[in-house]
Amino acid sequence: MENIQPKTSITEKLFKSYYDGYWDRLVNFSVRFVKDRNLAEDIVQEVFQNFWQKLEDLEDRESLEAYLYRSTRNRTINAIKKNSQQIFEHALAISEEHLVRETLSDRVVEAELNRVLHSAIMKLPYRRRIIFKMKVFQRYSNDEIGARLNICIPTVKSQFTKALAFVRSSLLPYL
Repeated sequence: MENIQPKTSITEKLFKSYYDGYWDRLVNFSVRFVKDRNLAEDIVQEVFQNFWQKLEDLEDRESLEAYLYRSTRNRTINAIKKNSQQIFEHALAISEEHLVRETLSDRVVEAELNRVLHSAIMKLPYRRRIIFKMKVFQRYSNDEIGARLNICIPTVKSQFTKALAFVRSSLLPYL
């Protein structure tokens, strides 16, 4: 009968070697896209938690590095989508607010944020700007945008994701 302890010990050693060897690389990989070290560390922590749970089931030990990078990339993309949408919705809510501000400084901040938002949108390439406006301001679905512009859905998604990332990076210093 096989002893469970050595397998666990081998698995733990394998996990530790990948954790020690790839933690910094994966965080740096993720931070290039999310521009936030804490968020990148959270992403990589989730990747390694998932990696630990699946490690014994992963058959091809040679592809573990690719698995870690692919997982980090996917979780990073999901974080960008989630955070970009939240930041954009926050900025949009501020710019659409019609309440009278109590102080002049609040009005100045609101005007500046609105200016930065619209400036960022105008800097987008033409087609990306159209897709962004259709999705955000006109609330069209990806299918509707694709049909109206005669482009495939993955292109709509890709262009919108790129637009959100650009707008997010433009707004981030102000939020």
